[in-house]
Amino acid sequence: MRARVMIAALGALSLIGAAPSVPGGDARWERPAGPLDTAGDLEAAAFFEQRIVDHIHYGQIHELLYRTDERLPGDIQTLLGENDSALYTGNYLAAQSFRYALARDNLEELAGLREARDRFQAGPGKGHGPPVPDDLDERIAFWEGQRDDARWRVDAMAGQYHVLTNISENWHENPDLRLGGKPPVDELSERGCDPDWSGASHADTSEDECDESLPEELVHDVEDGEYERDGYVDYGGGLVTGGTTPINEPQPGLLFRYCSPVDAPAAFNAGRNPRYNRLAADLPWDNDGDGVIEDGEAQHCIGATSRDAYAGTTFGLATALDLVGPDDPELSAQIAHDLMVMTDYAVRYYWTAPRSHGRVVVPEVWGGNTLDGSYQADMFFQVPLHRLNLVQVARRAAAIAGTPEQQARYEAIWAEELATQLPVLAFEMLVDDTDTHGGYYKYHLHHMTGFNLIRLEQDPVLRAEFMRGFGVMDTVTRSHVNAFYEALTYALTGEADRLDDAVVHHRQWLDYFANAESHGYLVRNSPRCGSEIECVPKHRREVVVDAAGNEVSADYAVYNDVLIEGEALVTGEDPGPGQLRAKDPLPVGVRYPADFMWQKDPTILDGGHNTPRYAAPGADFLTPYWMIRYYSEVVQPQLTPFDAPPTPGFR
Repeated sequence: MRARVMIAALGALSLIGAAPSVPGGDARWERPAGPLDTAGDLEAAAFFEQRIVDHIHYGQIHELLYRTDERLPGDIQTLLGENDSALYTGNYLAAQSFRYALARDNLEELAGLREARDRFQAGPGKGHGPPVPDDLDERIAFWEGQRDDARWRVDAMAGQYHVLTNISENWHENPDLRLGGKPPVDELSERGCDPDWSGASHADTSEDECDESLPEELVHDVEDGEYERDGYVDYGGGLVTGGTTPINEPQPGLLFRYCSPVDAPAAFNAGRNPRYNRLAADLPWDNDGDGVIEDGEAQHCIGATSRDAYAGTTFGLATALDLVGPDDPELSAQIAHDLMVMTDYAVRYYWTAPRSHGRVVVPEVWGGNTLDGSYQADMFFQVPLHRLNLVQVARRAAAIAGTPEQQARYEAIWAEELATQLPVLAFEMLVDDTDTHGGYYKYHLHHMTGFNLIRLEQDPVLRAEFMRGFGVMDTVTRSHVNAFYEALTYALTGEADRLDDAVVHHRQWLDYFANAESHGYLVRNSPRCGSEIECVPKHRREVVVDAAGNEVSADYAVYNDVLIEGEALVTGEDPGPGQLRAKDPLPVGVRYPADFMWQKDPTILDGGHNTPRYAAPGADFLTPYWMIRYYSEVVQPQLTPFDAPPTPGFR
């Protein structure tokens, strides 16, 4: 497909030149403006759109380390965060889809004005036509630049997602029993090495101090000794989804986190450490899109994909399908295919995730993680919202580009999922709320998947039920001062106060950016505890109930001293008085620096990367920006509050 060919040419990706200049106003004519339709806001967005170019490689966005403190454009030492790249690329794909749709809407209106101007200037009614802005041509050129720039990026990311969702059909492994594993996590940490992504050391640790360091030359053969890592039993693979056994052939639809061509520069190469246990190496792929897989055409891919990546991927692809797809049938068909094939894989294995490798992982033994195993039972099986989201986006894809058989198939799956999952949707949200600060990223995933689930639903009764379930989560997250959540919930509810909050908190992100940049992406708020900030023990939770009209707060009983001490024995983490968090969400400007700040617990006091060489992509600015503009200038949501059932509040 065309997008696949484009990906092969992107490489380190310099997609754009300088951002187009922002056109000035005209006293005789103005398009009705949204709250972020100002020169200052647009100039900030143009700055971050230009800045993010360094973070886009092979159609995905990443954190990165520059070689020097000066952070010269293109002078990149290494990518970071490949394990989360599919998640945040989806956020950015949605942003560019909103940007594209906003530009298209402006151009449609401006084209009408230009036609009227030209008609009256040339005809007998010259001088008596409708008023048009003096800078009309400049405005058209500006929005054409925005449209074309957004479209190029959409094509790049959608093309890469086509790789990530389909390359599993070429993942062959053969049974071959071997023993091994990685060094203990604490041993790696003591040496300053990152135990999760073994291709990079911590920013303040030189590479040669890590046994997981960047090899001088990439070694693409990862069999035998390269996989000898303490803690694993590895039968080689091929028993479930592919290989030489007759049980099954490799299948598309198992999402990967990040892929790069095998000959990618080392800094951007997914296989830069051939011993990484999540690496699937040398997977055949038609890199140049000519229809033939030639010698040397292959991808290194990072697997062990979690629900995070699926949530981001479906959020981005489903948004692009609806906002960009109508202008390009080929792109629409590609995205629809990828959404359906992902859902097919999940449904085929009843919401679990078999993988073609053969590593058997026992959780919490030798640092084991079920994501690293050859079979993950707890992928989607126990999460109603994520299951409903996958089927919902597949239904939408089938309705747009599927066959009648596919449409009927997803309607049947949808009916089954509604019968089994809808009754427990609100309960799932309530269970997650009871530990408000544990695994906070869950709220990021829930907002994205819930957004698709609700916005795509045409049945008003079902939509209302989905809104009620989402509303249970919203009773907790509504107060978290989160521009991304507020933009999403405004799009669903049309409540003006959510739009107002989203605008204010989105602009405050610039204070956060300035603070992070000036301190090497490190914050320390704990010295302010007891004076400027009210702090509480990290493991303390409160439940707020409405008793006869009065709010009553109480420590959440699960976190009593006995259970905290027991947890400390298991995890080795000290939850004592020194482990504190802010009682209430911190101001946006002083929050914990992160790749996507809005997914981090707003009560974290301290932390960060502590190096001026680090840089985050900035999608956490751009996604709310373009989303707010789209839903305040192109589509105005109807007023439909969540109407959540009465539940306790947790904080």
